Amino acid sequence: MTLLKIGRGRGLNHFSDLEKDLISVLVRHIRQFMRLCNHIEHLEIERNICHDVIDKFSLASIVLDQRGLVVHINGSAEKLLRITPELCIDTGRVVIDDFAAQEKFEGIIARMLAARHSDAPCQSETMRISRDGHSLDMGLAIRPLAGARDISPGAPAIAVFIRDAGLCSSAPITVVSELFALSPTESRVAVLLADGLSLVEITEFLGMAHATVRTHLRSVFKKMGVDRQALVVRLIITSVANLA
Repeated sequence: MTLLKIGRGRGLNHFSDLEKDLISVLVRHIRQFMRLCNHIEHLEIERNICHDVIDKFSLASIVLDQRGLVVHINGSAEKLLRITPELCIDTGRVVIDDFAAQEKFEGIIARMLAARHSDAPCQSETMRISRDGHSLDMGLAIRPLAGARDISPGAPAIAVFIRDAGLCSSAPITVVSELFALSPTESRVAVLLADGLSLVEITEFLGMAHATVRTHLRSVFKKMGVDRQALVVRLIITSVANLA
């Protein structure tokens, strides 16, 4: 609660018309200032919530503001950037070590920012980054962030999600277990499949007999309602487990 009290000296019991006009203008500006402060406070809360949510993603995520500059990078993205020469952050911008891919990325960002400023509908877009010497590329999902029309520098505007198929899935085993009602061992088998390991490699990794691993895999098939390893992989990498 804010209280504004305007007084006058002794013997001056009445406000002149000019003084009343000045007070009216003063009160109007104070109200506007208070609304602005309240709006800024809400925007700051929104930004903190956005960054806090992004930080909890195991999926590599980068947040850009309304200028296309990087304002937040989660831990998974920091790790990925350290080992990926094809992608980096330079002077606050996402830089791709491929001219055609960089042009495409900048075009997507420009379209999303233009749509944001004009209130036009805007859809998420995806693209691929080729990796020299690797058979598996990186995939980028780029989407506008909904929320208040905050166009100030540093305001979250666009999220860039990066999936490196060459790295292991970071889906937590406990989350996969809960999502698909799998036992801990079944979850480990399913997650290792999503990481790209073969049954022979999973057998060696877990130190189990091949027949035992196949038994667990059959149970995974039954509980997940699929009949192929590829479908197990698809269900895991497209589930919310990778965001947990």
